[in-house]
Amino acid sequence: MQQRAHPLPCLQTQAVALAVMLGLLSCDASDTEEPGATPEMTGGAAGSDRGDGAIGVGGVKGEICQVCEEYGPAERGAKLGVAVLTELSGLAASRRRPGVFYAHNDSGDGPRLFAITLEGTLASEHELLGAKAVDWEDIATGPCTAGDCLFVADIGDNTRKRADVVIYRVDEAALAWGKAAEAEALRAIYPDGPHDAETLLADPSSGDLFVITKEESGTSLVFRLPASASTEETTTLDLVAQLALPASGNRQATGGDAHPCAPRFLLRTYTRAYEFRAPPGKPFLEAFAATPVAVPVEPEAQGEAIAYLSGGGGFVTMSEGKGPWINQTRCF
Repeated sequence: MQQRAHPLPCLQTQAVALAVMLGLLSCDASDTEEPGATPEMTGGAAGSDRGDGAIGVGGVKGEICQVCEEYGPAERGAKLGVAVLTELSGLAASRRRPGVFYAHNDSGDGPRLFAITLEGTLASEHELLGAKAVDWEDIATGPCTAGDCLFVADIGDNTRKRADVVIYRVDEAALAWGKAAEAEALRAIYPDGPHDAETLLADPSSGDLFVITKEESGTSLVFRLPASASTEETTTLDLVAQLALPASGNRQATGGDAHPCAPRFLLRTYTRAYEFRAPPGKPFLEAFAATPVAVPVEPEAQGEAIAYLSGGGGFVTMSEGKGPWINQTRCF
């Protein structure tokens, strides 16, 4: 069932007009354009008429960011034609390359990322130098001191025995045209002992990172790694919230993503997906106290990956397995 919330006070036409005045709609193609990218691939380009409002600049330079208060039905798109991505676990929209998403395999692969398009093609492949792949589970894009960064979460721990977990930070600019990039390791421990986790969120404003645990009970714990965390020492994560998923279907959190410009995030299980929405203008942290809103998703064999479109006007989900469908849900 489609869910409707109160419309945003900022109308799209007003926001676009303001963006034009401020010069936000100009875009330097030399900085952001991926060869072969089309406006349809950006999932939220400036001037789109989807959604209830445009409230700021999106993940890719020059995009007008949208917030969906109601979603249309989930739609099956192209099949992923990247043969080596058979255990796709994490997915995140690029903040610099229109129409590109970064993805990675679950455990068993090396420390590498794949840049893919909504058409199911491989845009590029990258090795993360200095990184190890113990059990990569999710990826997020967000702000960092370098500008735009990727955060790869090596946080899987089915047996709950790991002494620590690692989040690798990579300057996205270093991946623009290169095949490899240096990764900085942010090592962390939980304050109460090991947890299994498959979800990483990056606060689009502060750059703080949030790890959400995977619990059969349906009540996940939320731990924060501050943006100021040092690469020189192990950081103890802060427990900041608990999330109780609705008592229907599978309740284990298998992936998530933070909205590029609003205090809200997506959280999925193997069978369902939810959006947690803080009121506009509130800190991102307040989204963890929000009542989850069910959002439409296509049935998938083993649903783990979920990511907002770079402009915020919808999201993409994918399953593990060979040649999964690229499923999309957009603003109604």
